[in-house]
Amino acid sequence: MCLPSSPLLLRDTIAANMDTSTIVVALVVILIPLATVGIPAWRRSLRSWTKLNGAYDTMYPVFGNFLTFRKFAQNLQMDSFWLEMSKKYGTIVYVRIFTREFVVIASAPLAKYILNNPGEEDFIRSGLLRLAMWDLTPFALFSLPSGDVWKKHRKFLQPAFGPSQLRHAFHVATKEADAHLEHLKAEIATGKVVNMHQILTSVTGQVIAQVSFSYDLNQFNHASNVKAVEGQPNDDLIKYSEDVLEIINLRMGVPPLIWPLLGAGKADMLPRATKVHNLLRNMIKTKQEAIAASGSALKLGKFGGDLLDRMIDANNRAKAGDAGIDADLRGVTFTDEELMGEGIGFLGAGHETTANSLAWGFYTLTQYPEIYDKLVSEIEQVCNPDRPWTMDRLPELRYMDAFIKETLRYFAIVPNIIRTTVRDYVDPQSGARIPKGMNLMINIQAMHHSREYWGDDVEDFKPERWLVEGFNPVPGSYIPFSDGPFNCIGQKLSLMEMKIILAKLLPLFRPELAMPKEDVKHVYSITRGLKNGLFVKLAPRTV
Repeated sequence: MCLPSSPLLLRDTIAANMDTSTIVVALVVILIPLATVGIPAWRRSLRSWTKLNGAYDTMYPVFGNFLTFRKFAQNLQMDSFWLEMSKKYGTIVYVRIFTREFVVIASAPLAKYILNNPGEEDFIRSGLLRLAMWDLTPFALFSLPSGDVWKKHRKFLQPAFGPSQLRHAFHVATKEADAHLEHLKAEIATGKVVNMHQILTSVTGQVIAQVSFSYDLNQFNHASNVKAVEGQPNDDLIKYSEDVLEIINLRMGVPPLIWPLLGAGKADMLPRATKVHNLLRNMIKTKQEAIAASGSALKLGKFGGDLLDRMIDANNRAKAGDAGIDADLRGVTFTDEELMGEGIGFLGAGHETTANSLAWGFYTLTQYPEIYDKLVSEIEQVCNPDRPWTMDRLPELRYMDAFIKETLRYFAIVPNIIRTTVRDYVDPQSGARIPKGMNLMINIQAMHHSREYWGDDVEDFKPERWLVEGFNPVPGSYIPFSDGPFNCIGQKLSLMEMKIILAKLLPLFRPELAMPKEDVKHVYSITRGLKNGLFVKLAPRTV
C-alpha cells in the first residue's frame, strides 16, 4: 500500500488497496484481539480517570476516541484534534485511541515542569517517536528516548552546532539565498506566480544539505523550472524526506496494528527509507575515505568541515584514544548506523521546520502589508550597501526578530511534543492525578493561543507584542523549540537562516497572495506545513 499523494478518507485508502473480502478478514483479525484486550482496559482506564476528576471526550469501546481522531487524520491535520480536545475540555484532558492512552496538557506551568523535570524523576521522553521511526532509523537525536543513548548522542552532536559551524552556516545560507534570488529575478520583473512554499523548501533544503553533508541538491532552477511553479520538489531526496515524516506522524497516534490501514505500514515506509539510506551510506563511506586520506576533517574546509565531517572525525579520534578530545567524549564512539541516523535527523528535521516557518511568515505578509513595510524599512537601514553583510548585522534586526517570534507563536510550527510519566503524579495546580506510564501530549499550539497567557489580543498577529519593554511570556506558554535538556539542538541555526532569507528576499519583491485564501490550509507531518502550497505573485517593489 502506498501513501496517497493527497489525503484520502480512511475507507477510500483501504478500498484502493483491498477488496471487500480482504477488508472483512482484516477487520476481524484486528478487532477481535483489540476487543478482547481493549474493552476491559477501556473500562478500567475510564473508571480510573473519572475518579481523578479528569476531563475526557466521548469514547467508544475498543475505539476510544479514534472515530473523532480519524476525521482529522484523513486530512493529515491530527494536530487540530489535540487542539480541539484542549479547547473543549481544558488544560488536562484524557484521550484514548484504541489501546494507546494520552493526557493532553495545555497548562503552561505544568508543561514547563514536565520539560525541565530535574533528574527525570517524574517524566521522561518515551520511545513512542522512536517506535514510529523504527524502520527509518532508531538513532535520530530528536526521536531518542531519555537515557544513556540520548545523552551520548547529544554530547557528541553539541560541538557540531558551535560558533564556527554557525559561521559556516551563515555563509552557506547567504550564498543559497543569493543564488535563488538570481533565479527569481525574471519572475519578479514580470510579476509571475510561484509556489513560495516550494521555493523556501528548496532554499532551506539546500542549506541543510550543504551544512550537514556538503551535498549539492542542485534543486533550484526556479526561473525556468515549471516544477517550482506547480509546487513539486525538484529533488527526490527532499520529497522522500517529506513523505517519511508524514508516515511517522500518522503512526504516532495509533497502535502499530493500525498503521497499514492508514497507509503507514512497513511497505509504505520501505521504498522511501531505502533511497535515503543508500544516499547516506554512500556519503558516509566517501567522507570516511576522504578524512582518512587527509588525516582530519578539520583540513577539509575553511570552517573545519560540515556536520558529518565533524562527527566522523570525532568518532575516529575517540576510537584512537586521542587525549586531545573533550573529556566528555572520550571513549564515545558511533556506529555507521548511528551516523546515518543522525544524518537522517539533520535532513528531515533540519529543513522542514525552517521552511514551514518561513512559508507561514510569507503568507502573513500577504495579509499585513504594513508589517512587510516595517520589515523592509529595517532591512534597508541595517543591511545597506555601505555596511558589510556579516553575522554581526543579524542582532540589529529587532523587528524581524519580533516577526519571527510571532510567526512561531501564531502558527506553532511544532504543535505537540510527547513525554511519559515515570510514576504517579499529582498536578499541584489542578489536583489531577496522572498515572504512571501515561503518554503526555504537550499541546504547544493550545498554549500559544491561550487567552489566559497572552491576553485578549491572542488571535491577532502582532509582532509589536515582543517589543514592549519588560514583556516576557508566561513561563511555559511559548516553547516553539521545546524546552529543557531536550530542546532543539539546531534552533540557533534555524533562526539565523530565517533572518538571512528574509533579509535577502523581501527588499526585492512584495508577495501578493495568488490563490483563494480558503485554500491556504495546513497539513501536519511532525511540523505544520501548507497542504496546497503557497502561491504568490512576486510584485516588483516600488519605493
